[in-house]
Amino acid sequence: MAAEESSKNILYRSYRKIGLCFSYPLYLLKLSANSVSILRLFLVSVSLYCLLLATNENFWLPLISAAILLLQNILDYSDGAIARVTGKTSKLGAFLDGIANVYARGGVLILFGIFAQNILFLVFSIFSLFILINFREKTATKKLLSIIPVPIKWLYRISLSIEMMLFVLPTLMALNNSIHWPIVAFSGIVIMIYTVLAILWISFCISKSNHI
Repeated sequence: MAAEESSKNILYRSYRKIGLCFSYPLYLLKLSANSVSILRLFLVSVSLYCLLLATNENFWLPLISAAILLLQNILDYSDGAIARVTGKTSKLGAFLDGIANVYARGGVLILFGIFAQNILFLVFSIFSLFILINFREKTATKKLLSIIPVPIKWLYRISLSIEMMLFVLPTLMALNNSIHWPIVAFSGIVIMIYTVLAILWISFCISKSNHI
């Protein structure tokens, strides 16, 4: 547990430090915090488009997509810094910030559902998105996360981490393209893993709900 928290803190500090470095030139360009959030949404769209084009067994496009996704995540720390410096915090800013985070993770998951070329897998990807990404922000879910066994907590946190969804999955897609394995099969496996995690999470929530 201590190792997990230490790793998380190291990554957090790294992202935050780089994000704060970006915030100064963005501030000099007179970009507001909301403008940076909109820029993040644009970058997510570009990265998802690159990932969409990568179905032609291109090795580099998924890696480019992963790099852009990580960049927009770093900018998540920039918009907050700009908002605090300028004193211009708003509900709209918080909304845009939250949308960018869900859009990045959810977009990757739904794209894999599309790559599977089966309407059922697309439905599974949306179901997994709703359960694993939307519910994770709920207060009850966070309370439950604090009492579940450590192995399950690790599995949940790793599968939904920024590194896994925004970097590892696109990188695995690049490796999959390099060995010319059908993207349909690879995407189907990814979606089934997240679907099983979503079902397990619902089951665990129901069985442990009396502890919350």
